[in-house]
Amino acid sequence: MRRLTNMDITYFEDREKSVSALNELIEGKVERYRLEKRFVTKNKSIFWGDLSVAAIKDRSNRVINVVGMITDITERKHAEAAQVQFEAQLRESQKMEALGTLAGGVAHDFNNALATIIGNAELARQDVGLEHPALESLEEITKASRRAKNLVQQILAFSRRQTMERKIMPLAPAVHEAARLLRSTLPAGIGLNVECAPTRRPYR
Repeated sequence: MRRLTNMDITYFEDREKSVSALNELIEGKVERYRLEKRFVTKNKSIFWGDLSVAAIKDRSNRVINVVGMITDITERKHAEAAQVQFEAQLRESQKMEALGTLAGGVAHDFNNALATIIGNAELARQDVGLEHPALESLEEITKASRRAKNLVQQILAFSRRQTMERKIMPLAPAVHEAARLLRSTLPAGIGLNVECAPTRRPYR
């Protein structure tokens, strides 16, 4: 029965660096080496080991054998991995906090601008009267501004880490409204037709 070698019990992803280190030892480039790598046990479980290997030489300084010792460092490697994950989560949390602060400031300024737009659009509607051609455009401005205002509220909720309320709403009206806005941006000669299926009872 063939004896298992160091490479036989080395995890396959770590074999390349193991071979490289061993070759340098055999070629006399180093007297010993130390390597942290993964090993595979008889029951196929994996553990981390700190491998220390030294060369045994004859009188002509030729490497005739190697001797090594493995120290199980699995717990330490797991602790290091947990620390790295914790630091990554902390950085992500700090980044999201900074992003939330920035979003909150922008949202407040944008909200003030929207209030001005909505107020002036309402005053313009009163000035032009019910039969004026500009009334439809003013209504679209008001609708778009209110949608933007709702979006600002979502940004503010994000910046304050508030739980956002979710609710089911029909999709067709939103699609038709978006289509009306899109038509005004299309070049002449290009039409846009929208067909929405009848609204169905939402699943609960």
